[in-house]
Amino acid sequence: MFIVTTAEMNTLTARLRTLGAQNLALLYLNVLGEDAAHTLTQPPLTTVLQLAGRIGFSAEAVIATCDWLVVTFPSAHENAGVVAITDRLRAQAALRSANPVDELWIGAEPMVNRTGLREILRDICDRDCDYGVIYVAGATASGRTHSKHLIRHVATKRGIRCYIADFHIETEARTLGHLYDHLKAAYRLDALDVPIHQGATPGDVAFRFAARLRARLQVAPEETPKPWVVIDFTDEVIDPAIAEFIGMLCAERLSGAFVNCVIFVLGPTAHLETLRGLPALQIEELGRLTRSEIETAAKTINQRGQHPLDPSDLDLRIDGIVSLATIMPEERQNGEIRSLLLDLRREVRAP
Repeated sequence: MFIVTTAEMNTLTARLRTLGAQNLALLYLNVLGEDAAHTLTQPPLTTVLQLAGRIGFSAEAVIATCDWLVVTFPSAHENAGVVAITDRLRAQAALRSANPVDELWIGAEPMVNRTGLREILRDICDRDCDYGVIYVAGATASGRTHSKHLIRHVATKRGIRCYIADFHIETEARTLGHLYDHLKAAYRLDALDVPIHQGATPGDVAFRFAARLRARLQVAPEETPKPWVVIDFTDEVIDPAIAEFIGMLCAERLSGAFVNCVIFVLGPTAHLETLRGLPALQIEELGRLTRSEIETAAKTINQRGQHPLDPSDLDLRIDGIVSLATIMPEERQNGEIRSLLLDLRREVRAP
């Protein structure tokens, strides 16, 4: 929400009380656009209270007042507080109209190091690029699930049908049949039968399933925009046919055997190595968080907060988070930094 806090109104009122009657009259005239002659015959404090009442908690009026103060008195040290107000309110306004691709916080999860994925999503949504397959690669606990949240968030905001095919079930049930059922639902192919595969090798099983799915997708009607299918491929899958099937499915999509979807695969880096040779494959490889990524996230959170930290305090907080990230093992880094950013979000009361 576009909110002016009580603390911000108190800061602005205190700044107005430093002005004399003549300057208050000018502000009255220039910001409110009303005759200010009556303000010259009354105590300045009365004018301040009238101005505060007229401005109220309107973000637009507060920004206009603060801007006038900064332009009219550019060297006044008292302007620091009103500059902070306008910065935060403008950040809130930008947030309301922001591209969902740029969203930092989705639910309770910070999307910190998704630079590559954001650019790919921007290409698809804003530049009409026809990417067929995107692979998000990373080790265990690297944050692949956060990428899934971002993909789903963008699809929802852009009106794109998005289907998640995951393996968040008991290990024994992580089979190609389970994934196949997900894909049938994703592509709305409920009547598609399962190919005969008993006794076949994993490679043959993968080939038969991929061939059956491809044959139906080649004649399936196209949707606009193309639906997104997200395969959340875990590190612990006991069915060896799954990896081969995903590779075949991706290869056929990239070759143009069928074109009526965009496929996202979230999986371990080791599996990516088997797909690197595919033409036009888009890749985001997740790694350690950088200082720049942490700093951008922290400053964005602070700027959106109703009670933001002072710049010096924020710099100290960022230094502490970066220092911890530097020594933290990679498998723990994502979770620990997420927790610290969540603490900052709560502290400054950011939306």
